Amino acid sequence: FTAPGERVLAWARTVLAAYDGLQAEAAAWRGNLIGTLRLGVVPLSSFDPLPLLQRLHHEHPELRFELSALSSEQILEQLASN
Repeated sequence: FTAPGERVLAWARTVLAAYDGLQAEAAAWRGNLIGTLRLGVVPLSSFDPLPLLQRLHHEHPELRFELSALSSEQILEQLASN
C-alpha cells in the first residue's frame, strides 16, 4: 500500500472493529456471543482445544473461531498487537 492507502486501511480496520464491537455488545444483551474467537496454541503443547471449541460452538452457534499454531513468542506478539 502507498502511504495514503495505509492511512485508509487503518481507518477501515477501526470502523470494522467498532462495528464488530457494536454487534457483540447487542448480542451480549440478548445473552448470545457473536464475533470471532482467535486462539493461538503452541503446536507441541498437550492442550487440545477441540473439546472447548465444540462446546462453545454448541452453546454459541454464531461465534466464529480462528485457530492458529504459533510459537509462544508469536502468541505474545499477537496479544501485544491486540
